[in-house]
Amino acid sequence: MRSPKVVMLDEPSLGLAPIVIDEVFDVLLTLKKRGAAILLVEQLVERAHDIADHAYAMISGRIAGDGPTAHCAAGIWSAGPMPAADPRPRASPLGLPR
Repeated sequence: MRSPKVVMLDEPSLGLAPIVIDEVFDVLLTLKKRGAAILLVEQLVERAHDIADHAYAMISGRIAGDGPTAHCAAGIWSAGPMPAADPRPRASPLGLPR
């Protein structure tokens, strides 16, 4: 796996020490510079913006907006200003009380 064409990661920073997160994102930047396509799901938005060319934002499991990373970082989304998340508690996926 020296020269992957596509890399897909779901929350690669979850549970890692900050120094290890730095290493993971350094590797991702290197892969991007080598031409790899990267599909990244990440809650550390600023770190994801360092890698992404295009971003999507999800609220309550739905895509609420998207756009070039530079626009998204400035708060400019395809759907206009990003709406606030619904503060009401949602039902548990298993139907159990939360």
